[in-house]
Amino acid sequence: AERVHDLVPSEGGPRPGLEAMAKEWYAHAAPAEKQTTKATDGARPPASVVLCCGGDGTFNWVSTVLLELELEAPAGAAPFRPDLVPVPLGTGNDLSRALGWGGAYPGEQGLGGVVAAAREAPRGASLDLWAVHFDTARPKFPQMENYFSVGVDALAAKRFADLREANPEQFKSQTKNKAVYASEGAKLAVSGATTLNYKVKQLLVGGEACELPEGTKSIVVLNIPSFGSGTDPWGKGTHLRRRKDFAPPAVNDGLLEVVALRSVADVPKLMALGAATAGRISAARVGQGSSVRIVFEGAEAAQEEHPTCCGLWKKKSARTTLAAQVDGEAWEFPFASEVIDITLKGRVGVRFGPEHAAGEGISAGQVDGSKGAPELGWVPESAASKRADAEANAASSTSSVSAA
Repeated sequence: AERVHDLVPSEGGPRPGLEAMAKEWYAHAAPAEKQTTKATDGARPPASVVLCCGGDGTFNWVSTVLLELELEAPAGAAPFRPDLVPVPLGTGNDLSRALGWGGAYPGEQGLGGVVAAAREAPRGASLDLWAVHFDTARPKFPQMENYFSVGVDALAAKRFADLREANPEQFKSQTKNKAVYASEGAKLAVSGATTLNYKVKQLLVGGEACELPEGTKSIVVLNIPSFGSGTDPWGKGTHLRRRKDFAPPAVNDGLLEVVALRSVADVPKLMALGAATAGRISAARVGQGSSVRIVFEGAEAAQEEHPTCCGLWKKKSARTTLAAQVDGEAWEFPFASEVIDITLKGRVGVRFGPEHAAGEGISAGQVDGSKGAPELGWVPESAASKRADAEANAASSTSSVSAA
């Protein structure tokens, strides 16, 4: 049976629809001990397919709720784990591109074909989901599946989002959205942007300290080979440290790729040209690993005088905030002494579209820090932490009610 649920925040977003599907699943599913979570054809029971119609942030929203519902599953029941398929209605649509479902809405006439293709598509590999934790600030999106970035590209995304929120009726065209996004990036190219070398105290990738190239304007953490409307900065990036042991990137390998963008002009290039920017952006490979930690300088150190980009004189930075984004959703945060950690949270099942090359970007097994992690669902450590937080919140609420 097919159902359509409107993801209106005031109506509960994706939760009511997913809860209804889960309820039906639990009424008919076999006990957990008779099922397996391996992501190969025939290994998993028949699954529902959920089409996430929207941008990258919408897919993030749906997968976040899906993992939350796993913690509410009836005792002994096999978790409700549908396969997810993105339908590109956003601006960049990077996940849809990476999974082979295209970068633009197919139109009403083509939508039926997408539904049919999603239903018949082979069951693909899982997609890694990552927890994004700030020590003091509160991230707008605490889960990442495509990319996380901090710097000038995130600032352009924040300015674009502010304009769209103020005048939503003017942002109904993907082409116009990209033009506005590129325009905001071009403005930053003229006015200048913060150099992160003087803000970041330490960058750890897989526990290893990594060097940022001079003039870094953005740090980009990748889980998929698509960023900024179809560009693959890792694939086009230069090797900063002459390393030869990087593994081929995959969406389910438990690894992240970190690149540095060194030019403010990269932002308008990414939005205006997308995948056509191959070789035209200033990306440098920084590292690859199972976790990322970014440690920022304290307020005083971050505001010390430092050379300008041309090196002719020095200036003192008065900036106290930086912009960050997760899957295209951006915000600003006070960066002084902040610590950002990105760690593996879990995995969801996905199906690949007709534009995806068979086997591309898929890991045959789990590597590095993800050894022992389940093919689907929560990483055990993350699930335990989530449950502990929920219990602590419940206990705090009970105490507050008792005190009242």
